Amino acid sequence: MLNWAKIWDGARRGGISGYAQALALELASRGHAVSTISSGTTYVPDANGASGRCAARRHPDWMGIRAYEIVNSPVLAPSLLQFREPEAEIASPSLAEAFADVLRVEQPAAVHVQSLEGFSLDCLDVARQAGCRLIYSLHNYHTLCPQVYFMHRHRRLCTDYDGGRSCEGCIECPDPAAERARRAAAYPGEPLPFDAPPPAAPAPRTPTRRPRLGLLRRFRPDPPSSPPPPPGVAADAEPGAIEAADEARGMTLVVRQWAAARAWCQPEHETWRTFDNVADAEPLTNGEPTPYSERRRAMVDALNRCDLVHAVSSFVRDKYVAHGVDAARIRTIHIGTIAHELVAANRELLFDPPPRPASDTRPLRLLFIGVNHWYKGVSMLADALEMLTPEVLCSIELSVFAGGGESIEYRFRRLEPRLAGLRVVHGYEPQDIAWMCGGQDVGVVPSVWWDNGPQTVMEMQACGLPLLGARAGGIPDFIEDGVNGLLFRANDRFDLAGSIVRCVREPGLTERLRRGVRPPKTMAEHASELEPIYRGDVP
Repeated sequence: MLNWAKIWDGARRGGISGYAQALALELASRGHAVSTISSGTTYVPDANGASGRCAARRHPDWMGIRAYEIVNSPVLAPSLLQFREPEAEIASPSLAEAFADVLRVEQPAAVHVQSLEGFSLDCLDVARQAGCRLIYSLHNYHTLCPQVYFMHRHRRLCTDYDGGRSCEGCIECPDPAAERARRAAAYPGEPLPFDAPPPAAPAPRTPTRRPRLGLLRRFRPDPPSSPPPPPGVAADAEPGAIEAADEARGMTLVVRQWAAARAWCQPEHETWRTFDNVADAEPLTNGEPTPYSERRRAMVDALNRCDLVHAVSSFVRDKYVAHGVDAARIRTIHIGTIAHELVAANRELLFDPPPRPASDTRPLRLLFIGVNHWYKGVSMLADALEMLTPEVLCSIELSVFAGGGESIEYRFRRLEPRLAGLRVVHGYEPQDIAWMCGGQDVGVVPSVWWDNGPQTVMEMQACGLPLLGARAGGIPDFIEDGVNGLLFRANDRFDLAGSIVRCVREPGLTERLRRGVRPPKTMAEHASELEPIYRGDVP
């Protein structure tokens, strides 16, 4: 199993690493011999203090799983650090040789790529030459986009990379050679010869339950008046109002808008652009080839030489087929989750909220869990909430659990006087899912990119929570509009605000949606789907 992060890192290194760890443990428990290899993170200095030669070394086994690492890889991980050198991801002979050393020792029947970050495409050629069955899981868009998210400058959805020219200067990133030297200089301890005993592996983390937080802050009876106008707006400007009537739903959404808001928000217009969930094709090349177009072409060719390409959602499959991956070679297989086991171990913390009566005397409990990345839409959620009138906001208790949320907490704190309650927690552990979801009415998944298949959807659904989800990427695979949640147009703050208002004002809506929630696939069920693929029983 290939992934840039080490197996014991798990969800601390993101959703892919959490999935890879859970799958490896499940396969090991079923009697399979599982080995993992990471690359692109550790750089050991040579005698001169520079990054030494690229080679593989073995760590002690972790939870019954053999663990290898390629040290001093010419390809950095995560991929944003490698952005300026796309050619190295196509071919790096020293990296391929180090990977071949591991295959000669392990002689695996199958190689399952979770992420190629930190590796190069010629590693796949090595695996194929060794007679391994090759499976590639598309958890993100790294093979098409070196920035991973299809987000130009981290803010706007990239719909035409112009033959790779849009990639040039897309993001600010360090020089890879300088970054490798920096990591080598920061390596802890003395340089290690590769024939020395492997260092001790970090002890596995003992699951600990986060203490439950106190009661939510209640709504203050005398909220302050409307906030002052934003910079650039005259102090005497009168706030206007936009009323969007939806007769089919029988409700009216009122959103506040300053008279000069459109002029004030001009710099934000590009980032507020909505998009449809259509997997359009883009030409692999357009005009003279660039290093980025050559990278994309080579990646698609490599996927077409795999035995099976695993798409985690229908949209991902359609997107890759549109870019040239053989439709007969790629299959949609929704991944499993260990959220069921985590919930079962903390069952006493998971409880259904009391019904919300038609009189709306109890606030709506709205939940966000994830990370504070622009792609995940935390900022968009704050924008949508700021559009709501005070009489709607005072009917919402908001909980935001976001890793790295310190930088955006102020957006929610300035809403606090108008909310019925607020708690903001900067990060969480997987075992916290039950108590975070316990007593909540509805979760929100406001991704502003073609999110492949967010695991937060599965985690909240494992707790029986209905969801408000963006119609983006793989999210509609798991949320059926009006059945187990509501879908809103991707990156549309007004549409998200309307969905929230429906949950506040429509009697019995969240209870009806909760009855439509079905538990997601378990990791055991998912492993059963993959076993015949590993054996080659499934073409």
